[in-house]
Amino acid sequence: MALSSDLYISTYVRVLLNKALKICLTDKLSKEQIREKKREIWKEFHDRTNKMEKGPTFGASFMTRLAVLTHAIYNQVDSLVESEAEQRKLTTAIIWEIYWRVSMPYWRITRLISKGPIKRLHYAMNFYIKCFPYRKPGYNMEILTDETKIGESFAFNVYHCPPAAYFKKHGLSQLCLDSWCN
Repeated sequence: MALSSDLYISTYVRVLLNKALKICLTDKLSKEQIREKKREIWKEFHDRTNKMEKGPTFGASFMTRLAVLTHAIYNQVDSLVESEAEQRKLTTAIIWEIYWRVSMPYWRITRLISKGPIKRLHYAMNFYIKCFPYRKPGYNMEILTDETKIGESFAFNVYHCPPAAYFKKHGLSQLCLDSWCN
């Protein structure tokens, strides 16, 4: 049986969301209020993903569903802050608590190859683009760094990103930039 992106998010990422909410909301809410916020986020997440089609690759589906989770978090933290900028900042803090844990295995593997952060970024992004999650046809990305200069600099272009398309469709391009691209 193939592991669907919805099942993966519902099991693995749900545990990570619990940790992220505790880390980021403990100073704002009680434990019970955090549990209620989590329920609200998952309800909105499931309401939105039930209407979605699968992406052309597992990676595109998985990452778009993380974008939906970001959207749900953003909507549900609105009442906890005073401005939209603070809302984006809090959403970013929560989603990055999840995202860095999801990507950590790749970064640990790159440490075996190189100690240099730019080289590690090069190897990780090559893996991401060729294998998971940024593989074509879901994504269209290109590494621009000259292979002879690995470790000196790193650059890439993104021509198509399913989460960016999702955020744009929902009028949340700034949230995408703040929480995903920067």
